[in-house]
Amino acid sequence: MILNFANVAELLSLHRGQGLELLWRDSLQCPTEEEYVSMVNNKTGGLFRVAVKLMMACSTTNITVDYVPLVNLFGVYFQIRDDYMNLQSTQYAENKGFAEDLTEGKFSFPIVHGVRADTSNRQLLNVLQKRPTTPTLKTHAIGYLRDHTKSFTYTLGVMDDLEVQIRDEIARLGGNARLEKIMDTLHVERPSIS
Repeated sequence: MILNFANVAELLSLHRGQGLELLWRDSLQCPTEEEYVSMVNNKTGGLFRVAVKLMMACSTTNITVDYVPLVNLFGVYFQIRDDYMNLQSTQYAENKGFAEDLTEGKFSFPIVHGVRADTSNRQLLNVLQKRPTTPTLKTHAIGYLRDHTKSFTYTLGVMDDLEVQIRDEIARLGGNARLEKIMDTLHVERPSIS
C-alpha cells in the first residue's frame, strides 16, 4: 500500500504546519525563528517528505539510505528563499504580485526577523494587520526590513548557511549532479552595493 502510515503522518504534519501559520497570521502573533523553522519543517518539509517517501515506497530496490535530513534542509531553504523572493524579487512580483506575503498578513522569515529584531517598534505588525493591497505600505515595510532591521541581509546569511549544509549532505550521500544543479538554480546572489 503506497499511502502508508508514514505518509498519513506527514500529511497530518503538513496540515499542522499550515494551521500554525494561519493561527499566527490571524492572531497577529509573531513566532520565534525556531518556531517558524519548526512550522516549515511540518508544512513545506512535510510535503517534500511525502514525495520522497512515496518514491521510496514505489522503488523496486531496497533503499536503506535516509534522505529525510536532506529533504528537511531543502524544505527550510526553499521556504525561506520563497519568503525572501516574495519581498525582494521583481520577477516574483511580476508573476505572483508585489509583496503578497504582506497582503496576506503572513509571518514570513524576513518579517519574523524584522519584528523580533526591534520589539519596541510595531511598524511591521501594523502593516501585517492592515494587509495592504497597494504599494505604499508594502514599500515602506520593505524599506524598514532592508534598512532598519537588516532582515534581508540576515535572511541571505541564513540561506547561505543552509545551502552549505545542503551541499554537504548531498556530498555525504554520495553526490548527485542533478541536485547540485537544482541548488545552483535556487542560489540567490547578494545584491550588489551601489
